[in-house]
Amino acid sequence: MENVIVDILIGLVLIYAAFSLLVTSVQELVSGQWLRGRVSVLHRLLNEATGQDPKLKERLLKNPLVYALSEGEVAREGTLLLRPPRGPSEVPADVFARALLMEVDAAAGGKHPSERFATPQQFIDALTAKGGDKPEGSDKGIVGALRGLMVGNETNWRGFEAAIAAWFTYIGDRSNGWFKRRSTIFTFFIALILAVALNIDTMYIARSLGSDGELRGSLVSIAERVVAERDAGTSNEPPVAAKAPDKPAVLVTSRLVDAYSRLRPVYERDDAIARFEHRLTKVGDACPTFPEETKTTTNTKKMSAGDERMSKVSSKFVSDPHAWVEIIPLVKKDIELAVAGVQDNKNKTNTNERVPEDQNRYEEKLYEAYQCLVYVSTWVSAATTVSKDPATQREMQEASRALEDSKSALLELARQHTPPRGLLRLFQMAPDDFKNCTQTARSLSELRICTEEQQGTVARLPIGFSLSNFRQQLCSAKSGPRLDKLKMEIHQDTGLGNLCAGEVKERPEIGLSAMLLTSAGVYAWLALLAGVLVTTLFALLGAPFWFDLLGKFVHLRAAGRASDLEDNAKRATGTLPLLPPPASPSGEANSPTLLAKPGPSNPSLNRFEDQLTTREIIALQQRLGVMPASGTFDSPTRAALKNAQGGDATLTPTSYLQIVGRPAIASETLVVSALGRPTLHLPHPNVQALATNLMEMLEFPGRIATTEGTFSDDLRALCVLYRYKNDPEPIKTKRAVFELALNKPAVLDEIDNAMLTEILSSRARKPEWDRDALAPWLDWALGELGQVEKNANNRKASNPRICEYLDAVAAHFGDQGDKTAWCGAFVTWVVTQHNNSLPAGHTALPPPPKDPGLAASWSNWGSDFKSSPQAGDVIVVNTSASSSGHHVGWCFAIDATHVVLLGGNQTNGGRVCLSTFLLTSLHAARRG
Repeated sequence: MENVIVDILIGLVLIYAAFSLLVTSVQELVSGQWLRGRVSVLHRLLNEATGQDPKLKERLLKNPLVYALSEGEVAREGTLLLRPPRGPSEVPADVFARALLMEVDAAAGGKHPSERFATPQQFIDALTAKGGDKPEGSDKGIVGALRGLMVGNETNWRGFEAAIAAWFTYIGDRSNGWFKRRSTIFTFFIALILAVALNIDTMYIARSLGSDGELRGSLVSIAERVVAERDAGTSNEPPVAAKAPDKPAVLVTSRLVDAYSRLRPVYERDDAIARFEHRLTKVGDACPTFPEETKTTTNTKKMSAGDERMSKVSSKFVSDPHAWVEIIPLVKKDIELAVAGVQDNKNKTNTNERVPEDQNRYEEKLYEAYQCLVYVSTWVSAATTVSKDPATQREMQEASRALEDSKSALLELARQHTPPRGLLRLFQMAPDDFKNCTQTARSLSELRICTEEQQGTVARLPIGFSLSNFRQQLCSAKSGPRLDKLKMEIHQDTGLGNLCAGEVKERPEIGLSAMLLTSAGVYAWLALLAGVLVTTLFALLGAPFWFDLLGKFVHLRAAGRASDLEDNAKRATGTLPLLPPPASPSGEANSPTLLAKPGPSNPSLNRFEDQLTTREIIALQQRLGVMPASGTFDSPTRAALKNAQGGDATLTPTSYLQIVGRPAIASETLVVSALGRPTLHLPHPNVQALATNLMEMLEFPGRIATTEGTFSDDLRALCVLYRYKNDPEPIKTKRAVFELALNKPAVLDEIDNAMLTEILSSRARKPEWDRDALAPWLDWALGELGQVEKNANNRKASNPRICEYLDAVAAHFGDQGDKTAWCGAFVTWVVTQHNNSLPAGHTALPPPPKDPGLAASWSNWGSDFKSSPQAGDVIVVNTSASSSGHHVGWCFAIDATHVVLLGGNQTNGGRVCLSTFLLTSLHAARRG
């Protein structure tokens, strides 16, 4: 059901995207080219900029600097349609400023005033003396505006022109709003006209997509192609043909072929698989896809060779391997026939005569095939560990996974398979064609086929000016046992232009009821109007919005499909290796598990291997494909380890986790030997064990990737946070980690053996480690204590972690290096990391403000709590140490006279640490 809803949404969004693209193109053609909307808006802009002085505006447009912008046309204002405007569509601000000064004095003959006056002050005074500031009795002329712009530039012509250009730019921003409002109006009416002309009714399209799986699947396929091409176009690689995901009909058969290609050789090669016989559930009972006549041999008629073979297969047991290799090809054949809508020849009474079959049977066949594959896949999965040959086990697991993929695709195919359109709907779409077919049809199935052939595939499109669409939108079909009685019960209204005129007389011999077509009334017209209006309003959102939304829906669908494939793999092979119970020396299977001790039979190479249990070694051997699993580090196990690890035969906690998929018990009690201490950005064998314990203790699930092998900045952050949480000092600001961050930050870039052993020894949490309920984001900031800038002007020479803070402000902002002021970037990074890691249902902090890299920008973030700040608030303080005069950080503690900030770029040297500021310097306290 969820996939159907997503597919309907994808179909609608694809139609909206295409329609919006069409509307935009027509709008640009009409408003931009025919009506020259931008030129008209520019005339309004110049009218305002010249103080509504038409003569000055005319001189300005004739000025050579401006006249050259309109391809030699004589500028003029226009009227709608009859007389389109002429002139430039845009005038640069600096060109306007110079042209205005040249034309503001009509007596100057188009000369720049700097040729006659030494300063702008003298020029404006001369204009005022002429009365130029009061044209036509007004005291708000252009000269008055120029006098205001001259302030500060009384002796500077260049500065005066720059001020005029900036003023014109401000007015131009207003003109953009004029153009957008004008364009929106044009777009609405164009979209409405096109929606009516093309009959794009959202309500009707949604109903059609919901009932027509083939149409829905076709639109989804097109959408996937469109999104794949757009995604390929955004990369730097040369464009190539994008590959769309396999369709369910292709996936179901291809994976059946994969399963058969693995099962057949295994069955013939491996005796253990061939002997896997339980004789449970006959094929004929498990697989309804086999016809009834092939399930018995009591038929007196002579059966064909194919029917006889089918009969023998149906009498076998679905739990036995020799039945699997015969069932799969037959099931594949039935699926392909059902998808194609073709009737099997053996079910025809005469191969030379076409006998239509009810298409409901095709969908039923898909579900019958699914039931059959459920039985087969269950027994194949059960047989994956029967053989002791590792290659056979892998082949059986791959075959089981292929069957699970085929089942999943088959179920999706059956749900998407288009059911045959009802006879009443066919009559509603084309009453005349339906009536003609009733005269010759010998069955309801033949009637359906005849009518669909008469209509063709175009009639299925839910858009366009077709009688079929209008009848489905505006008419209603009724049925009854007799036509005369039906006419007495229902008053037939044929509607506008006899659109809903149609009737069919009953034919009891083929089971056809009488049918009558009538108008659906005013409510159908209202629904049509509502659907067209919805389409029109959605078109106003623009094609970029819909194509972006289309990409999100298609990726969501693809993610769901990928998740299904992962689930199929888990259902096929499980999540962990099967661990047989270890046998004791006495041979008892349920005796206690013994530790594998070093000795001739178990030559361990390090303390970790020495502490592994027999059960854990068996799990390792099964993952490596070492059979039989001895439970000791024998020669085959060492060779397999060496091959799996690229030449290294020694096992570590990290490699064990990567191979087996779960940590060993020894990882949690490992006593660190001379392996060296974990150091920032360097590899270490205990990284994964450290990360696993810290993420659980500090409530940061998934923060460290399972493939991480180095002591990364994120793992360093968890270790720093552990230092803070595990410090018993009751006064938080006096805990040792703050002193280290301020004076010995390099100490925080590594952990010693004692701390490593302490973390690895237990994952138990302490109640006092819980995050601050009022400010849980502070844990992100605390973990960054001791990060120090390198004062570089490029990324390569900078602290990469601080460059990550800067990248949170804007993409690639860290390329400028950590010499850039980064206090605002640190706060931005904390907000972003906290919001991105929140579980569903939790309230996020407000997004960072505009220009979050500037400390002053945070003065308007969230809500104002300057009178009562508390820990976790964003604090902006006034400071002379900053070039901007402000500094921002997180409030960590506060008393009557001071506030303690946890922030970045603090103290000399620029680092993440605690700094104390007077409350009198408090500029803003904001709370999310």
